Amino acid sequence: MIPVLLYHSVSEASSPFAITDAVFREHLRIIVASGRTPMTVSELFAGDGPKPERPVVVTVDDGFTDTATVAGPLLAEHRIPATVYVTTAFLGGRNRLDRAGVRDLHAMGHEIGGHSVHHRELDVLPARQAHAEVIGCRDTLRDLLGVPVHSFAYPYGYASARVRRLVAAAGHTTACAVRDTHATAAEPPYAVSRLTVRATTDTDRLRGWLDGTIRPQAWARDGLAVRGWRAYRAVRTRASPWRKTSV
Repeated sequence: MIPVLLYHSVSEASSPFAITDAVFREHLRIIVASGRTPMTVSELFAGDGPKPERPVVVTVDDGFTDTATVAGPLLAEHRIPATVYVTTAFLGGRNRLDRAGVRDLHAMGHEIGGHSVHHRELDVLPARQAHAEVIGCRDTLRDLLGVPVHSFAYPYGYASARVRRLVAAAGHTTACAVRDTHATAAEPPYAVSRLTVRATTDTDRLRGWLDGTIRPQAWARDGLAVRGWRAYRAVRTRASPWRKTSV
């Protein structure tokens, strides 16, 4: 049972996915005190060699400016390498990482992963468009950093067997979903479960995730409800094909 924590923004923003600098600092102290070994997503799933008995993974999605100016430096200060998933079309936009910020995070020792080009729901896009979202993001980050991009995170956590194949074919060796539950060593590397840290996530809940006393039930990977929701989203996407809200 592996806590893979999903953060978005460390700021004073009024958002259900933003936490303050003070709260984030407390979270980092709790992670260090847990005795778990921090790893990136790629380190966790690399090869068949021995792994730490009690790993923990920190991920940060979307690429807000505060990832480079606040979260990244604090993580490095606490010797916690993170995997940062970047949406490349938003680079340099309002309150978004610029290219220098991505390079800075990489230099701090954080892994940079792809989060698509436009943060669209890949599982309801036509195959050609989904392919372009994955490949375009990979190529931009690879050219920016001069190193391969090994990990990917599905926007909104939405994926399908077809999307997972696209991500694997693009050369990624891991990919993160959401599911709001712990990951496991037996979990497929292209469907890594994460626990979403929200503004309402208190320190007791974080400690419970880390020590295993709180074990949220996973979202279903498939089934009638999931397929029905996907069909609804597909119709919505066709009606408004350029939804770009980040979550």
